[in-house]
Amino acid sequence: MFGRLNSTPKLQFIYIFIAIGIPLTISLVLILSINLTFWYDNARDLLAAWDNLTKFTLIGPPSGIPGIFYGPYWIWLLSFGLLFSKSPLIVTIITAIIPYFVLFPLLWFSLNKFFDRTSLIIGWLLFIFSSGMTYATQLWNLYPAPLLTLIAIYLFLIADFTQITKKQTFLALGLGFVMGLLVNFHISFGLSFITGAIIFLVADTIVTSKQQTKKSKQKIIINKIYSVVLILFGLLISFLPTMLFELRHGFHQTQTLLQTLFKYGAVITVSGLNKQQILQTFLTTFGNLLHVPFLIASMVLLLLIGSYIYLVNKRKIIVAKSDIRLLLLLACLFAGNLFIYLTAKNPVWEYHFVGVDILFLLLLTFFVSKFSIFRKILIAYAVMVVIISVASFIINFHKQDSHFEQQEDVVKIIKNNAGNQDYTVFAYNASIYSYDFSYLFRWMAYKDVPYDPGFIKQSGNSIYLIVPSKVDDRIKGFIQFRSEQDKFKEVKTWKTQTDFIILKYTKK
Repeated sequence: MFGRLNSTPKLQFIYIFIAIGIPLTISLVLILSINLTFWYDNARDLLAAWDNLTKFTLIGPPSGIPGIFYGPYWIWLLSFGLLFSKSPLIVTIITAIIPYFVLFPLLWFSLNKFFDRTSLIIGWLLFIFSSGMTYATQLWNLYPAPLLTLIAIYLFLIADFTQITKKQTFLALGLGFVMGLLVNFHISFGLSFITGAIIFLVADTIVTSKQQTKKSKQKIIINKIYSVVLILFGLLISFLPTMLFELRHGFHQTQTLLQTLFKYGAVITVSGLNKQQILQTFLTTFGNLLHVPFLIASMVLLLLIGSYIYLVNKRKIIVAKSDIRLLLLLACLFAGNLFIYLTAKNPVWEYHFVGVDILFLLLLTFFVSKFSIFRKILIAYAVMVVIISVASFIINFHKQDSHFEQQEDVVKIIKNNAGNQDYTVFAYNASIYSYDFSYLFRWMAYKDVPYDPGFIKQSGNSIYLIVPSKVDDRIKGFIQFRSEQDKFKEVKTWKTQTDFIILKYTKK
């Protein structure tokens, strides 16, 4: 299929258009057919983003460590989407699909200075049909991190910090700001990325100055120090909202963060992945990219690395300066990631590896561009992945009420039944807080239903209870507690297709 990819610019454009168009079509169909996962985190964040439109926030969602919050940029991004529509579907298209199907491909295919177009298309297809479409169709504050990772690596690759020019000054500032954004969106991975970046800056300085004269070495080191100062300044700029928040709130987050970093179990006492599981999850990320189990992925990775080293030693592959820089950068970023996660004093979970797939994606694309046999195999394999993914989508896709659509139906039923009468709503949630229905009632029924049931004040003569369709003892207890049977009587029941039961009670 891609054998003559480099023949004409027109063919290149057609292949890239197809490679982007197929997964984009699937993603849009999924979203517009209301197949959206609307759960605790994204509903909570959308409520915060809506509030941000009237009361500006300097803080983002809570992190996995109590007392530490992400930066406000995710909330600001959602607020931007809410300016166009309060529908979570439209917000998803604006804040997730457009970045991953416009910004990501523009940047990815700009790497043709380092990889051939065939390798780039193969890499894109393997990425977008593994984790990429998840990032593009789900609202979660971690999911912009892979895009920011690609931007940061791209800036590293095109920058030349041995020189001081206006362009390099801008690149250094931009790189620092992007790495700061990465931490604001994904604290754990962002910190590991910065650790790897520090290692790279030191290693790159050693490599670039190794064969220089003493005078040239001094100049390179001075220029690198200047660039590092600019990077730190860009990093500092990205944290201005957080620093302002901390200044106004007694630096409580900073104190908690220091305890977390330097005192084991200071904040979290539960156990996460052990060291063996961390390494396995690390390699599983590469396996997900290749759509194979981690053991097979591990063998493929070792085979590729071994083959490359062998062919370089046999002078079958000529190593360019750009190759050395790319491999050195990736090696340092991998090292920074493993160092942070393997020495972490608090739990490491699977979601911490969101973003590592971009490092593996670049490494895989590098090997594809170097091994003609491997490239031919992956051309056929990528086409097979696309065909299987599309066929699976068509076979498994059938029109039925999704969970989100049923959530909407619940709100519509209650809104229409209540009419202009005042009413009270209680929604059962295992986590107590019902952010999803709180957002949906605000959007669809123009009614304030607090997500915390402790803040709900009974009003009107009617109470509506929203419970799962599978009623167990806990849910029975919830119904009895909220219906106050000595004061209210049940008058009507509705059921959605599979997920919810709505119970209406009125005063006796």
